[in-house]
Amino acid sequence: MRPLKKEYTERPTMSAPLDPVKIQAAMSDLGVSPVDMEKLRRMTSVEEATSWLDELKARVRKNFKQLAFELHPDRTGGDEEKTAQFKLYGTVKDEFEKLQVQARQVPHPQIILQQIQQQMLERLRQQQAQAPIQAPPRVVTWSSVGSTVANRTGSVSVQFGVPLRVATLKPT
Repeated sequence: MRPLKKEYTERPTMSAPLDPVKIQAAMSDLGVSPVDMEKLRRMTSVEEATSWLDELKARVRKNFKQLAFELHPDRTGGDEEKTAQFKLYGTVKDEFEKLQVQARQVPHPQIILQQIQQQMLERLRQQQAQAPIQAPPRVVTWSSVGSTVANRTGSVSVQFGVPLRVATLKPT
């Protein structure tokens, strides 16, 4: 007689077959919907998430007691299907009880800013390595009337309505 082919993967620590459909159905029977888990995942406050998880655990315990009363092998007379369902609910309940809320590791804004600056510098270095080096034009002589400002790279900012007499740019 040939051994039966397994339709699931077993691990030494796994007490039940890992079948997502059965587990999702068991979770729904125990009162936890995917919407509840998504809500838990999206919470930003650890205290709020812990409170919500505790409510879900209480709901699972309550619903498990009702299902255990109906599906316990002593009540069902040893019905294999109901016993397997009882074991699955027990396993899901036990694993759900082990869930804990962990704070997300959110880096400090200053660290994020430093990372962005490092990325920008790296991109600039790559661009400079690819492009030939050209010196910016420099201001050689300068005279003006009114308020104007010139910086070291040769760019000039002029206030509107103020005439500019002479600005000579000579590339170096």
